[in-house]
Amino acid sequence: MFRFWYKFVPDGMGAIELDRGDIFYQNVVKPKLSEFMGSIFEDMCKYYTLISSIEGQLKCFVTTVGKWWGTHPKRREATDIDVVGLDRTSKKAVLGECKYSNTPIDKNVYEDLQEKNGLIAKEYTVVQYILFSKSGFTEWVTGHCDRDGVKLVELGEMYG
Repeated sequence: MFRFWYKFVPDGMGAIELDRGDIFYQNVVKPKLSEFMGSIFEDMCKYYTLISSIEGQLKCFVTTVGKWWGTHPKRREATDIDVVGLDRTSKKAVLGECKYSNTPIDKNVYEDLQEKNGLIAKEYTVVQYILFSKSGFTEWVTGHCDRDGVKLVELGEMYG
């Protein structure tokens, strides 16, 4: 709540004081809301990963969750992994991708996440992938998740 307040409200005080906050929202806040919510959604996904692990819903016992940044060796470009959950005892990991978008996650996001295997520290074996989506998954993704052991999580499932 504080992030939202400090990001948007100070610039809209004039409109809000004139009881025109709705116009400020439509013109300033709404166009930037998905971008603003992206990092917050990633934080939510990290917490969800940790809680799911503690409750025994993942393929390893994750005790540390963060993000990974670096250069993708095949593409030679900067890349990141939104969610990296580590089980430091057994040297296992889960990797996750978060999409706060109005479109369902499709094949390209699914395959891109799996291609990131090997980017984190070499002593960790990736045992599970998780895709987090605001707007669900395409039929292609849902059809392949069971075969590949990919966990699919929609926003409504996280805190519903």
